[in-house]
Amino acid sequence: MNLLSKIIVIIASLLSVSSLMFGIYIQDLLILSVGLLFALFSIVFSLETQHILNNPFRK
Repeated sequence: MNLLSKIIVIIASLLSVSSLMFGIYIQDLLILSVGLLFALFSIVFSLETQHILNNPFRK
């Protein structure tokens, strides 16, 4: 992954952890679901970035 992709994944991971912790603290299901969406985004984004960078036919 290049630097920008790593920064995006790190920011999404930090937002995910903070949102999950805050959602547990105030017991709000909406904030917990936002945290789960950030976690899913960081996983999918990192996998797609690795898939794009490993493409042998890209220029």
